[in-house]
Amino acid sequence: MNTHQMFRRSRIRLALWYAIVTGVILSVSGLGMYRSLVRSNWVALEREIESNAGTLHDSLEPLLPPSENPTKILQKIFPDLCSVGRDCETRPSLIERHTIGISDRDLYYIRLFDRRGRLLAFSPNQPLPLPQKINPELWQTFRSSEGNRYRQFTTILHGKSNSNSYWGYLQIGRTLEGFDAEVRRIQLILAIGFPIALSVVAISSWWLSGLAMQPIYRSYRQQQQFTADVAHELRSPPAFWRRWKPSCDSRPAIAKMSI
Repeated sequence: MNTHQMFRRSRIRLALWYAIVTGVILSVSGLGMYRSLVRSNWVALEREIESNAGTLHDSLEPLLPPSENPTKILQKIFPDLCSVGRDCETRPSLIERHTIGISDRDLYYIRLFDRRGRLLAFSPNQPLPLPQKINPELWQTFRSSEGNRYRQFTTILHGKSNSNSYWGYLQIGRTLEGFDAEVRRIQLILAIGFPIALSVVAISSWWLSGLAMQPIYRSYRQQQQFTADVAHELRSPPAFWRRWKPSCDSRPAIAKMSI
């Protein structure tokens, strides 16, 4: 077998193993980093929604009317909300905008339900379609008819007259458009960066395999040189034998001359 071809195949195998091991490590690390980034953004988003819902809940409960028909009071508390069966009108609010804790009304929407789960008021920017009956689940994720995703949080409201019984429900939701855009950006970075990283790994693996093969190749060359030298010495008599043989051939002649 050709020696050069044998070493080349060995180097290719070694480089391939280097690339596979490093590629697996990079893949696992990239996947872990991706999941960690997405999870941290998701937890931060839920905390933001829950914090706004808690601020709104604490500001709203002292103003809740005890009657079964709280439409007028709700319109004063939330002039931006639309009451069921009435036209939406903008009026002065009983709760300051900064007290509500929602700085961007385009991202958030609010829905109020009575204790029977019937819808009383809602934000005009709420996604469609949404049911008129309450969904008592604490957290909900759904997709609107436009294709955008939303995250919704539901909490119970207690009336100021009787804190032991609940007055109704408050739902606050937020669009996930920004979150989904951030996830797509991370995926794009991974999609572009991962092939580049694999290319660098392949080049580095070929270079490292060459470094690893150099001592073996050097040792093989030395062994070849040693074998060649031994074969050469075995084919040709040593120098001392060439010097000693003529002296042996001259002994009979010397003996004859002495006789």
